[in-house]
Amino acid sequence: MKKSGKKPRKSGSSKLQAAETAGGGKHSSASGKKCGKSAAFHQTMPVETYFLRYAFPCTFIIRQRGRVSEHDFERLEKLAYSGKKPPRKLLENTYDRAFGRLKQVAKSMGRKSYWDYGVVREYFVNRHNSMIAEGDFYKAAPKEIRDLCKTRRARIVDGRDGFLVVRYGKGKTRVVSSAFLTNPKIGDTVIIHYGYAIEKA
Repeated sequence: MKKSGKKPRKSGSSKLQAAETAGGGKHSSASGKKCGKSAAFHQTMPVETYFLRYAFPCTFIIRQRGRVSEHDFERLEKLAYSGKKPPRKLLENTYDRAFGRLKQVAKSMGRKSYWDYGVVREYFVNRHNSMIAEGDFYKAAPKEIRDLCKTRRARIVDGRDGFLVVRYGKGKTRVVSSAFLTNPKIGDTVIIHYGYAIEKA
């Protein structure tokens, strides 16, 4: 399905409106069984791009805490949505805590470099939730934020206007952006982080 070029609706549920605000409103259309086409994902993309797709959703919190400049935030946002390869230095400076954990994962996996697709995936998909739980920010954050911080496997149950309704855990639902997915469909299992679906599981 081709992108419609239409902006997300301003009407609708509060969940959809909240997700639109968190995602910046730059999303492709989606409706019916076949939700709208969006940025392509594949394992051959640069590891820097793959990392940013997982890390970008938490950049909104980093910005709120004054740990990234508005200039760098906008730069990261453009890189995340365009799929262009981001500079490693920019990523390491912005997500320094994540890279501290990535280095631990790489060492435990016997990898020489943490700039490794397998290391990044292992961290975000399998170890991220338990590792962030040890941090002071996570412990002090409200319950709702702690839930958003974690990566989850979720099933798509609906979708429109560049957003997906997904179900995860024990019957929980969340509205997430489909900007990083290609042709998501109802019934697909995806990995979600904050208000984004990152990739198909």
